[in-house]
Amino acid sequence: MRPFTHDYDEGLTICIAGDIFLAAACISYVGPFTGIYRDRLVQGWRGRCQDLGVPVSDPFSLQATLATPMSIREWTLQVREYQTDFIVTSSQ
Repeated sequence: MRPFTHDYDEGLTICIAGDIFLAAACISYVGPFTGIYRDRLVQGWRGRCQDLGVPVSDPFSLQATLATPMSIREWTLQVREYQTDFIVTSSQ
């Protein structure tokens, strides 16, 4: 059985099934934990996927799986604008 993959123009092969599984697990489970523990969980899940023959990207990135660099940049700019406005208005 050939894994379902998608090739991007940059030549990167993303393993859709495994990456989406890991993304869903991250979204639904890792929120309340520390960054170090989150990394350990994801590495454990990645290892289990590999043991079961489910292809996953190496390294796995939640941001790369669910967003484009441009959308992340736009969001970052919007957050910075909001934070600046909040600081300005709260100090008056």
